[in-house]
Amino acid sequence: MTSAPSPSLSYEVAVVGGGPVGMLLAAELAHHGIAVAVIERNTRTLDVPKAGTLHARTAQSLRRRGYLEGPEPTTALLESEQADAFHFAGLPGLTITGPAVEGEPIVGRAQGDLERLFERVAVERGATVLRGHRVTALRGDGVNGADGSGAHGGRADGPGSAGS
Repeated sequence: MTSAPSPSLSYEVAVVGGGPVGMLLAAELAHHGIAVAVIERNTRTLDVPKAGTLHARTAQSLRRRGYLEGPEPTTALLESEQADAFHFAGLPGLTITGPAVEGEPIVGRAQGDLERLFERVAVERGATVLRGHRVTALRGDGVNGADGSGAHGGRADGPGSAGS
């Protein structure tokens, strides 16, 4: 789901890398009206084995931001906890708990599915996703790609700052 680049290729923020964090960042920035472009070297989301589990705080945050479904709050849920068994680094028998109103503390979700979800939301909110581009240099006034393309914007510390 790649959006067409704008003719000017001018953005306030360039996110280098369209993995789950890059796409989520773009979706959140675009939600707040920031002109953002994601520059990703792959032409599509890869479904090779990657992370497949979201733990309590990640799942909780994504539910609160509307990316994951959660249970309807009820008095019973507000007053209870939910626990899931899991393993970490080969250590079985661990338990993670969280407020039941937040939903299951461990969510099985493929990384590729999350990347596609975040990309769809980012594009719906106005972000530009440039797939098949590789960043080769970062400058104070923009980003250069291997194919000679570029995106321009302000410095990390803002346009008109010292050194601009």
